[in-house]
Amino acid sequence: MKKHYKKERKVVQIKDLKRHPFAADIYQISDIEKLAENINRNGIIHGRPALDSDNNILVGCRVIEACRALG
Repeated sequence: MKKHYKKERKVVQIKDLKRHPFAADIYQISDIEKLAENINRNGIIHGRPALDSDNNILVGCRVIEACRALG
């Protein structure tokens, strides 16, 4: 049986986002400067980051960190 998740859009301050504890333990964030340059030049061309209800980043940690680096 396929689970369906409610897609909800909300405005969240970037300072309020945090890496999900599970992802923080497993994944390294690398090449942020290069990604930030790419985002600055081309915008975000892949899907938007995904968050849980506590503003933990589920998908898109590198994008969020690159946007933070851009200010």
